[in-house]
Amino acid sequence: MLEACADVNSRDPEDRTALMWAAHEGHADTITALLETRADVHARSNTGQTALAIAAFWTNARSLKLLLDAGGDVNTTTDHGETPLMSSSLQGAADIVQYLLQVGAEVNAQDEDGDTALMRAAYFGHLATVFVLLRAGADLGIQNSEGKTAAMLAENGHQMKVIELLERAGQRE
Repeated sequence: MLEACADVNSRDPEDRTALMWAAHEGHADTITALLETRADVHARSNTGQTALAIAAFWTNARSLKLLLDAGGDVNTTTDHGETPLMSSSLQGAADIVQYLLQVGAEVNAQDEDGDTALMRAAYFGHLATVFVLLRAGADLGIQNSEGKTAAMLAENGHQMKVIELLERAGQRE
């Protein structure tokens, strides 16, 4: 039915496709239907987001799996260098972060500001996510473009439990 009705890769004014909107809304059945009619899993919006990046930001696990199974790049970056792992870490979605790491997400990737997934999770106090990232080998010593580490950002965000966890992890290194 989709094949007869419309171009599945047509775009709105922000260069978003139907697949991106389905990922945003977490409509797995729609994602499946669009992928079956050759929706471009690698298409990018005007900010460089793919459907996979959008699903990661909105922490839609089923959508993520469908898009990865269709060939989506787990380490895709937006125009600002943000990866799906960074987006999910920002949201504190420890289960999604764990899944992305299992399928090959780069734990120490940095965006254009030098921030990592660990820095984002630490600043916002997402303790479970910080723990998952540390277990996966997140580097405590990485500094962003302002010279700040994850621990410094946790301090800036007044995240005492995260600071304690990072300090314990640093003592083991």
